[in-house]
Amino acid sequence: VVDGFSEPFIARAVTEAAVEGPPGVGKGTYAKRVARALGVDHVAAGDLVRAEVARGSALGREVAAAVRRGALVPDNLVTDLVSARVQTPGGFVLDGFPRTATQAGALRDLSEVHLAVNLRMREEALIMKCLGRRSCARCGSGYNLADVKVEPSEGRPGVFMPPLPAPPECVPHLVAREDDVL
Repeated sequence: VVDGFSEPFIARAVTEAAVEGPPGVGKGTYAKRVARALGVDHVAAGDLVRAEVARGSALGREVAAAVRRGALVPDNLVTDLVSARVQTPGGFVLDGFPRTATQAGALRDLSEVHLAVNLRMREEALIMKCLGRRSCARCGSGYNLADVKVEPSEGRPGVFMPPLPAPPECVPHLVAREDDVL
């Protein structure tokens, strides 16, 4: 029971949700878990963008050009990628979308999000987590090599997160995301 509501009630009531927050905060981790628990699609804006670039489509080339210039991916491009996924039946949990007021307005026109969660974490921990992120080039699973230990200070809580190591079969195939490299 959560705040007086049973879990089955929540699962029926929440079929469209968004998980927000800065890079490295755990949006993907939690969005995947919530989507699995609700039996809906996990829609990660960043994964959609990276997949489009890898496909080499016209949209992917436009996105890659923006990234090479150091610019944010234009709202209309991200919205186009996400819109196809949120209009499928069955529900979804968005991961990293919307990020701007323009994207939020577009989402409002596309769908009715029932729940939005904004995750926060101290910047020092976020940097460590981003620099420790790895994925297996072979199977696509994500891991984190960072051993985050940020002591409490100035009234802010400490952050202590052990590494999430890869299994031996993935270790030789670990790569850092291009956008996580200094």
